Amino acid sequence: MYHTEIAYITPDEDLYDLVNELKSKFSEPILVKKSFLDEAVQVGVDLEREGISVIVSRGGTTDMLRNSKISIPIIDIPITEYDVIGILDQARRISSKFAIIGFDTLINGIESIAPIWNVEIKKFLVKNQKEVKKAVKEAKDLGITVVVGGQATVDYANELGEMKAILIKSKKPAVLSSIKEAIRVLEALRKEREMGQRLTSLLDSIHEGIISVDKAGRITHFNDYLVKIMNLENKIAVGSFIDEILGDKSIIPSINNGQKWVDEIRTIKGVAFICDLTPIYINKENLGAIISFRVLEEIQKLEHNVRRKLYQKGHVAKYRFTDIIRRPNLSLEKLIEKANSYAKVDSTILIYGESGTGKELFAQSLHNESSCKNGPFVAINCAALPENLLESELFGYVEGAFTGARKGGKPGLFEIAHGGTLFLDEIGEISPFVQARLLRALEERQIMRIGDDKVIPVDVRIICATNKNLRKMVSDNIFREDLFYRINILRLEMPPLRERIEDIDLLVQYFLETFGLKLNKKSLLIDGESMQVLRNYKWPGNIRELKNVIERLVISSNKDKGSITFSDVIDILDEGFEMRKTSPKHHFGSKTSILYEEEMKLISKVLEETGGNKAETARRLGISKTTLWRKLK
Repeated sequence: MYHTEIAYITPDEDLYDLVNELKSKFSEPILVKKSFLDEAVQVGVDLEREGISVIVSRGGTTDMLRNSKISIPIIDIPITEYDVIGILDQARRISSKFAIIGFDTLINGIESIAPIWNVEIKKFLVKNQKEVKKAVKEAKDLGITVVVGGQATVDYANELGEMKAILIKSKKPAVLSSIKEAIRVLEALRKEREMGQRLTSLLDSIHEGIISVDKAGRITHFNDYLVKIMNLENKIAVGSFIDEILGDKSIIPSINNGQKWVDEIRTIKGVAFICDLTPIYINKENLGAIISFRVLEEIQKLEHNVRRKLYQKGHVAKYRFTDIIRRPNLSLEKLIEKANSYAKVDSTILIYGESGTGKELFAQSLHNESSCKNGPFVAINCAALPENLLESELFGYVEGAFTGARKGGKPGLFEIAHGGTLFLDEIGEISPFVQARLLRALEERQIMRIGDDKVIPVDVRIICATNKNLRKMVSDNIFREDLFYRINILRLEMPPLRERIEDIDLLVQYFLETFGLKLNKKSLLIDGESMQVLRNYKWPGNIRELKNVIERLVISSNKDKGSITFSDVIDILDEGFEMRKTSPKHHFGSKTSILYEEEMKLISKVLEETGGNKAETARRLGISKTTLWRKLK
């Protein structure tokens, strides 16, 4: 293998020496070989095989190289007008009548200049070495004593004798021009090879089998992945007919008819493929087609993996059972133990509990303890959307399914949750129509997008949650009985916060630290009287309400004071009660208030401790004397 990609095949010694002299002026290495006509063809074949990309020669040798089976570019050293003038001048000094024996390039150059020299020229146009020899002999028979031509002409004239032979020589400008042209062609070839390699790399990087064919069905390109998925090692080549390689006789007629395939399922050599065929048209002329092949089984696996990875983009369960804040509590520990055992099976789970008891926290914990923990966790509040939007969110839709449908359609949450968990919060709020669709999806383990007729299989773990009495809703014909039994296979009942009084201190401390850090109010304290109020409060909103109350307390607290007082808690809870009141007569401080008795007990206790000193009592409670007088009244 040569380190150069340019080679000269010179037919004579003078040109050989001249090229060797001039090549040093260029950074591109150049190989020089001496040979001409028939012998030069074999030299050219050997050079191409050894890695030469461009061959430069002259005259008849160039023509013979171009007419051979050599496929690389062949550049000719031009016969310039300057060269022709030199040849004619040299010949006419010997005789006014002479012969020119050569190939097209030489003869055409002589014919354009000879008339102005007033000489008689006999022209012999030759195409090969045998014709050169014949022409030299014919010139001699005509009495011509001077012949002009290439190395072969000179050699044969010398053999016959009695003739003067003038060798056509190339001058420096012509050789320099040929070297520059060879380098330009080589650079173009390198760019073309680079583009070809980029195309090959691009095709090979695609995880689809790609094959392009002309309009006759002959293969022009294919990638490695096609060879792999169809096991075509050493069985496919450029120029082969696609129907013979793939054994599918319907492909070539489809190409000839300009047909287009999209997601067409074809079985080739016993393997199911999803195929796309795209016709190639230039100026309305059918030039062939590009066909892609995807293994159906791999597409199904890929779809599953994509769905699994979606959980990394937001569909993720953050919590585990260890994140549940609690003191040792027999009832809650038993509930978590039961939930852990439920997590190991795939049956549908119904979580019942009042609002704010942590149903989604349990749902996420169940997911993270299950066999589908590496899949997505997708949650939706069924009460937050109207019927039509809920249906499209759950089951998805195809393009054009309804006015405003997204271009390309949209996958539903069942599809997104494939391989993972779908959490349906507030399941008791869904309409009878959506209940029917949901029941079918749960029973068949497959869904159909709105506006589509294709069935999509899904593998999803279902967890439902509600704060409604679904049994009563069934008896009232509000909730489907069959759906109720389908989702109520396993049941978990969340205890309300009023039954977890021992956990309130821990929860309060946790929320204080969380919101204190977030709002830059660290080390906030809450006094004993305030904690007693929080413990005795019934918490109709459960943990969510407690969290919101602590957040408001932290926001409204005086950073310099560093503590939360009884009056702060009373004011916040009073505000919350006013928001929940159902009658103008219900207000905080009345005998109907949940906090009334606790507040009065606390005030009486402090009054007793201070010996009835109202100013000291107000100071200890963190309220003004006016507020104390108002409450006592």
